[in-house]
Amino acid sequence: PGRAEEVRARLLSFLVVPIEEPSTSEKPMQMSPIGEQPGHPSELVEQMIKVNAGGLAEEERQALLEATAEAERRRRQEFEEMRAAQADAASGLPEASITMFLEPL
Repeated sequence: PGRAEEVRARLLSFLVVPIEEPSTSEKPMQMSPIGEQPGHPSELVEQMIKVNAGGLAEEERQALLEATAEAERRRRQEFEEMRAAQADAASGLPEASITMFLEPL
Protein backbone atom coordinates (compact mmCIF):
# COMPACT_ATOMS: atom_id res chain seq x y z
CA PRO A 1 0.00 0.00 0.00
CA GLY A 2 1.19 3.50 -0.81
CA ARG A 3 3.67 2.32 -3.41
CA ALA A 4 2.11 4.25 -6.27
CA GLU A 5 2.23 7.50 -4.31
CA GLU A 6 5.87 6.90 -3.37
CA VAL A 7 6.89 6.23 -6.99
CA ARG A 8 4.96 9.29 -8.14
CA ALA A 9 6.68 11.48 -5.54
CA ARG A 10 10.12 10.21 -6.63
CA LEU A 11 9.36 10.79 -10.31
CA LEU A 12 8.09 14.32 -9.58
CA SER A 13 11.52 15.25 -8.24
CA PHE A 14 12.93 14.77 -11.77
CA LEU A 15 10.14 16.70 -13.47
CA VAL A 16 10.98 20.15 -14.82
CA VAL A 17 7.45 21.55 -15.33
CA PRO A 18 4.72 21.46 -12.69
CA ILE A 19 1.98 18.90 -13.10
CA GLU A 20 -1.52 20.20 -13.60
CA GLU A 21 -4.19 18.23 -11.89
CA PRO A 22 -6.80 16.96 -14.34
CA SER A 23 -10.13 18.66 -14.05
CA THR A 24 -13.32 16.68 -14.18
CA SER A 25 -15.50 19.50 -15.46
CA GLU A 26 -15.16 21.67 -18.52
CA LYS A 27 -15.06 25.42 -18.17
CA PRO A 28 -18.32 27.07 -19.25
CA MET A 29 -18.25 28.95 -22.53
CA GLN A 30 -18.36 32.72 -22.24
CA MET A 31 -21.06 34.29 -24.38
CA SER A 32 -20.71 37.94 -25.19
CA PRO A 33 -23.70 40.02 -26.25
CA ILE A 34 -23.83 41.37 -29.78
CA GLY A 35 -24.44 45.09 -29.71
CA GLU A 36 -26.01 47.05 -26.94
CA GLN A 37 -29.15 45.75 -25.26
CA PRO A 38 -30.56 48.42 -22.96
CA GLY A 39 -33.27 47.66 -20.43
CA HIS A 40 -36.25 49.72 -19.35
CA PRO A 41 -35.52 53.17 -17.89
CA SER A 42 -35.81 53.29 -14.11
CA GLU A 43 -38.64 55.85 -14.12
CA LEU A 44 -40.68 53.57 -16.39
CA VAL A 45 -40.13 50.65 -14.01
CA GLU A 46 -41.24 52.77 -11.05
CA GLN A 47 -44.38 53.84 -12.91
CA MET A 48 -45.21 50.25 -13.84
CA ILE A 49 -44.90 49.27 -10.18
CA LYS A 50 -47.32 52.04 -9.21
CA VAL A 51 -49.81 50.90 -11.84
CA ASN A 52 -49.67 47.29 -10.67
CA ALA A 53 -49.89 48.28 -7.01
CA GLY A 54 -53.12 50.22 -7.63
CA GLY A 55 -51.74 53.47 -6.22
CA LEU A 56 -53.02 55.62 -9.11
CA ALA A 57 -56.42 57.00 -10.09
CA GLU A 58 -58.01 55.62 -13.28
CA GLU A 59 -57.21 58.76 -15.33
CA GLU A 60 -53.59 58.77 -14.16
CA ARG A 61 -53.34 55.07 -14.86
CA GLN A 62 -54.69 55.47 -18.41
CA ALA A 63 -52.36 58.41 -19.11
CA LEU A 64 -49.43 56.43 -17.78
CA LEU A 65 -50.28 53.42 -19.93
CA GLU A 66 -50.50 55.64 -23.03
CA ALA A 67 -47.19 57.30 -22.20
CA THR A 68 -45.61 53.90 -21.63
CA ALA A 69 -46.91 52.63 -24.96
CA GLU A 70 -45.58 55.75 -26.73
CA ALA A 71 -42.18 55.38 -25.05
CA GLU A 72 -42.07 51.74 -26.12
CA ARG A 73 -42.94 52.71 -29.73
CA ARG A 74 -40.15 55.30 -29.76
CA ARG A 75 -37.69 52.83 -28.26
CA ARG A 76 -38.69 50.21 -30.85
CA GLN A 77 -38.29 52.75 -33.68
CA GLU A 78 -34.81 53.72 -32.45
CA PHE A 79 -33.85 50.06 -32.19
CA GLU A 80 -35.04 49.33 -35.74
CA GLU A 81 -33.13 52.37 -37.08
CA MET A 82 -29.97 51.28 -35.25
CA ARG A 83 -30.37 47.73 -36.58
CA ALA A 84 -30.84 48.99 -40.13
CA ALA A 85 -27.75 51.20 -39.83
CA GLN A 86 -25.70 48.26 -38.56
CA ALA A 87 -26.95 46.08 -41.43
CA ASP A 88 -26.04 48.79 -43.95
CA ALA A 89 -22.56 49.09 -42.47
CA ALA A 90 -22.11 45.29 -42.43
CA SER A 91 -23.03 45.00 -46.11
CA GLY A 92 -19.72 46.53 -47.17
CA LEU A 93 -21.36 48.41 -50.03
CA PRO A 94 -20.29 51.95 -50.86
CA GLU A 95 -22.56 54.71 -49.60
CA ALA A 96 -23.79 55.51 -53.13
CA SER A 97 -24.93 51.92 -53.66
CA ILE A 98 -26.70 51.81 -50.31
CA THR A 99 -28.50 55.06 -51.14
CA MET A 100 -29.50 53.75 -54.58
CA PHE A 101 -31.01 50.58 -53.09
CA LEU A 102 -32.76 52.20 -50.14
CA GLU A 103 -34.02 55.54 -51.49
CA PRO A 104 -37.19 55.56 -53.61
CA LEU A 105 -36.87 56.99 -57.12
